[in-house]
Formats: sequence, C-alpha cells, structure tokens
Amino acid sequence: MNTFMPIACISKKLSGFNSLHEISHPVALLVRLFLFLFEVSMKGKACFFSVLGFLFASNIRANESAAVAPSKPLASVEGSKVYIAPLWEYGHSEWGNRTSQNGSLWGASVGYSYSERNSIYVNLEFTGAAGRWKGSAGNDPTREYVTELRLGYVGAFPCERFTLTPFVGIGSYVFNQTISGGPNFNSYFWYVPIGVSLEYRISKSFAIGLMGFGAPTFAGSYKINYRANAPTDALWKVELPLTYYGSLPFELSIVPFAKQWAYLANEELIKQRNTYYGLKIGFGYHF
Repeated sequence: MNTFMPIACISKKLSGFNSLHEISHPVALLVRLFLFLFEVSMKGKACFFSVLGFLFASNIRANESAAVAPSKPLASVEGSKVYIAPLWEYGHSEWGNRTSQNGSLWGASVGYSYSERNSIYVNLEFTGAAGRWKGSAGNDPTREYVTELRLGYVGAFPCERFTLTPFVGIGSYVFNQTISGGPNFNSYFWYVPIGVSLEYRISKSFAIGLMGFGAPTFAGSYKINYRANAPTDALWKVELPLTYYGSLPFELSIVPFAKQWAYLANEELIKQRNTYYGLKIGFGYHF
C-alpha cells in the first residue's frame, strides 16, 4: 500500500477544478469537498490499518525474539572475596540504674567471603575497635574484639536481581576496659548468630541490602580481680549495606549498623547493657 496515496488524491482533485469560479460556488464546493473527504477517508483508513498491522506484527516478532534470546546477566559477584572495612561506632553502656558510659570506638573489620547463587555462603570476619568511654562510671579506654564465622545458602530468584541468604554461625565477643584507678575489666562470651541477608540489585552497578540476626549466647564471663560467670542476653545486630559493583573486581560499600548485647553480674545482680550505632565503609576484591 502506497502511504502517500492521500496526497496523490489531493493533487488529483485539485487539478480537476476548471476554474476558481467553479470552486467558489457554494453548492459545488460542498459537494466536491464531501466526495473528496469521503474518498480520502476510505483510502486513509486502509493505510492506517495497514500501518497498524505492520506495527502489531513487528511487536510479536520482537516479543518472540526476547523470549528466545537470554537477557543480559548482571555482573557476577559470585566466588571469593576479601575485604577490609574501617568503622566508627558510638556505644552507650548502662549498669542497671546506677552508672553509665558512652563514647566512640574506631577500628576495622577484615574478612573473607565466598558465595554462589543457589549454593553455599561462607563468611569469616574479624573486627577490632578501640576508643574511650566517659561517664559516671569513669573515663576509661575501651576495646572490643569480635570473631565471627557464618555458613548459609544463597537463594537466587529468577529475576537475577534479588537474593535471600539465611545463615547460622559461631562467634566470640571480647569487651575490655582499663578502669580508672582500678584493674582492667574483661568480659567475653560466645554466640550463635541466626539470621538472614537480603540483597536487591537496583542496577548493574548498585545494590541495596538488609542483614539481621539474633544470637543466643553461652559461656559468658567477666574478670576484674577474679573471674566469674556472667549469663549473657541474646546479642542482636542489623546492617543496611549499600554497595557499588561498577568497578569489578573491586567493590565499595557503605554500611550503617546497630547492635546490642547485655550480661548479668551474678554477685551484684546488675545487668550491663551495651548499645551501639555505627558506620562501616568497605573495600572488597573479588577473585
């Protein structure tokens, strides 16, 4: 079908008029205009439906091609990764209703991770941080050391953008203070993190995630001049990682987090509760 047929019709009709007087007669003008518009309309409809049919057929072919051709996968972040993440955290400690301390700790996390879609997840991490806490309990240099191993399964969804990773693990937590005018205070316990990690790939380069776990604890104790058992409440932690994968094999992440743990000093029946809010900036290398 010639898509310029309506234009040819206009040219033909105009050339059929013998004079300007013929065109200017009102009745003749209306009759000729009606016949002209009717003919153009019919030819225009045929052209319109022809174009519509062509576009519809093209759309079907495009959909069939998309169904057959695989979508371009996102950049892979599977396999092994090593990382380091400098961190800052603000901690607040309370001993019942009697004393309290708060202050900043600075440190870093270093670790190794392995993950594979629809397969295993392993993460081993060590964190150390130090600073000074101040308050009614004194002005004390404060340190903490955390070692944690996680094992899980990376559940990947067909859309490739979303992964869900449940995990379980084992960890140790050491909290140390040099008490003003007195001996060092040491507390440590073991814990079993049980949680889940989610990640959604916003684009090929960016991802947002959520990680949370609760951890029953055991074998808790503290030491001042002597060592004593200290039953520990469950530890919990939440992270909100924002990750940039645009320079693979390197990655950059910004991770706000919060955590809390507490224990009971048996002799005085006083519960110490430590609450933290912080930020990590991670640098990872995939291989």
